Amino acid sequence: MSRLLPFFLLILTKSSAGELFVFSELSLLTLSRPSAPDCGFAPRAASFASLSPAVPAGGTLRFIALVSHLPGKPFVFSVGQNPPSALLIQVRRIFPDWDPPHDPVAVPLTLRARIPESHSCALFLIEATAPPSLSPTRIKLEPALWLPDSSLSDFWIRYPMEVRILPPAPLAHPPAPCPSTAAFWQDVLTASWAAETGECLPFPLLQPQIPAWLARRRNQARAQ
Repeated sequence: MSRLLPFFLLILTKSSAGELFVFSELSLLTLSRPSAPDCGFAPRAASFASLSPAVPAGGTLRFIALVSHLPGKPFVFSVGQNPPSALLIQVRRIFPDWDPPHDPVAVPLTLRARIPESHSCALFLIEATAPPSLSPTRIKLEPALWLPDSSLSDFWIRYPMEVRILPPAPLAHPPAPCPSTAAFWQDVLTASWAAETGECLPFPLLQPQIPAWLARRRNQARAQ
């Protein structure tokens, strides 16, 4: 799937009280190890951005949202789309500096929560899957942030995207689900690699492929 998941990294919506960042899952590769992103994660991914990611029918976009705000402060995080229910969306909350040992439980698409007292951000993994029967089209996908206890309480901070649905791109060897490990974020990356190549590689065998993978994603982003 050569056009699956174009390099879709940092988009920044700034305010005096809070920020909303959105990254491709490949932004994890900017870390010294692809696990446990922290609240200082955003600047490492600042050189890549896309507002119009493409995915073939049957494929999945994976990306990370980071809500930056004051410790202990409430927020509302939401992921919407138009047309409604066009994409199958799952959101999972991940706490900073933590590589969960298994898949975290999904949270509602609109979540009321608080920034942890010991942190200045909240992290989410968002997976948006295009059903195999979906015809080529464009779908609005919009993570959004509301900060009720701030000067921005009158409006939402929004990250508008236009997802381009492409025709199915069958692989020579369609991937089976990759075996899960104790390293959640590594599993996210190996699942993306399998979706693009049909190979289910353990992460140590995937690591030598990373430079070429990053270069391919960058070239795909430039071609948009």
